[in-house]
Amino acid sequence: MSNHILLIFPKIGNVNKKPDRPPLGILTVAATLLEKGISVTVLDERAELDFDRMLLKELQKQPVCVGISSMSGRQITHGLRISKLVKEYSSVPVVWGGVQASLEPRSTIQHDLVDIIVRDDGEEIFPRLIEALNSQCPALDQVRGIAFKRNGKIIFTDPPQPADIEKLPVIPFHLVDFNKYESDPRDHWAVDPKQILPIETSRGCPYSCTFCTESVRKKKWRALSPERVIHDLKYYLHTYGIRNFTFIDDNLFGNIRRGEKIVELLVQENLGIAWYTNIRTDYMAKADPAFITMLEKSGCKMLTFGAESGSKRILKMINKKATPGDVVAANRKLIGSTITPHFVTIRGFPTETRDDLMETFLLNCRLLLENKRAVCDSPCLIATPSTKIAEMCLGDQVKHFRLEDWAQILDVFKDKKPPWVLDETYEFIDNHRIFSAITSKTNRTFRISNFLYHLLLIIYRLNFRFGFDEHLSRLLGICLKKFK
Repeated sequence: MSNHILLIFPKIGNVNKKPDRPPLGILTVAATLLEKGISVTVLDERAELDFDRMLLKELQKQPVCVGISSMSGRQITHGLRISKLVKEYSSVPVVWGGVQASLEPRSTIQHDLVDIIVRDDGEEIFPRLIEALNSQCPALDQVRGIAFKRNGKIIFTDPPQPADIEKLPVIPFHLVDFNKYESDPRDHWAVDPKQILPIETSRGCPYSCTFCTESVRKKKWRALSPERVIHDLKYYLHTYGIRNFTFIDDNLFGNIRRGEKIVELLVQENLGIAWYTNIRTDYMAKADPAFITMLEKSGCKMLTFGAESGSKRILKMINKKATPGDVVAANRKLIGSTITPHFVTIRGFPTETRDDLMETFLLNCRLLLENKRAVCDSPCLIATPSTKIAEMCLGDQVKHFRLEDWAQILDVFKDKKPPWVLDETYEFIDNHRIFSAITSKTNRTFRISNFLYHLLLIIYRLNFRFGFDEHLSRLLGICLKKFK
């Protein structure tokens, strides 16, 4: 009977560069396995130049199973390739978990290369799954939160219970080699050394934006106590000597008083760390100067805001429960502070018109002009599985999507117009892809790019209103090449 598990985080794209941070999801699962006395090896395909050889070497140890984590999009393709290798070189069960398996359990378990799936929180489910696999009897039926195949039939067990995250052990970051990770150049908030530790202090979100995974999971918002958060930060700081932390919570301030208490304790402890998280615009719009000062003293270097759109109509459609006015107010609150406000808007919503999109671009322009530290990104919409937005985008065909179809969901804007995007909107997006190139810059180059970004927006607006020569944008494109 084996007492060893192999957990794998596949590549997300085809970019061959060091990842910026370790894979927190599978490390969190590994923590509970180690606590149960189960040996764990973690392989991060993003960080290994000789991944296939390492995989085959690990398979020779005959682990109980191979666990593969996957998000929707390109990571599915890499996960399937890895699953195929496992099948070719061993008889070890392949277990899929993560966001994709949780949002689309049926299409995931239906794939020939997947034997078992784990749904939602895997920390308490996975140890029970290992016990069942080792028992050599039909005990899989008794493991909540999984689906598996028996004699060609797919069996779903009872729904999983949300994990009590306060009881979860600290993350075993020693299972990965920190030398294989380095912060992205865009993470200019990080201090030396440049490694970043991802930390999760809560799960869920009280809001239900229609494009977000949390609108599907509908789990109660759960959080570590502020004291536990500080305890864990001290442990990671002293154990690994890394001073940069990113709180990956869906909503760190899901309970405002708890979030403020964490900030207060960070100031009191004076840990000398740098940190970053996301925060809602409507909350920051109401923040007083004393709170912003506390954020600075606590080590907060950057905050990401989901601005989503400059169109009130689109914001209402996606149930954002915030306004462009909140976005502008949040940006102004941080003027003069040392905190970088990072705003994310989305292009390509269903029913989005050219006017809607122009309002979004003009909102970005205003943010950059009013706050010299502001950063704006504007990615294209992802039709996240099982969300209302996915239904609006894909219609009834989404019910028949296979795992391979979800693997291509990030690339729908790449070569052709997605079916849900209006012709006039797609033409505008396709003709102005230069926005994405501009907003990817950092430091001094980023500042220059922001200036050009403002100028480009203004020219687009003038052209849209008065018919200015569209070739002006080409001139700006030539200028931008000098700063790449």
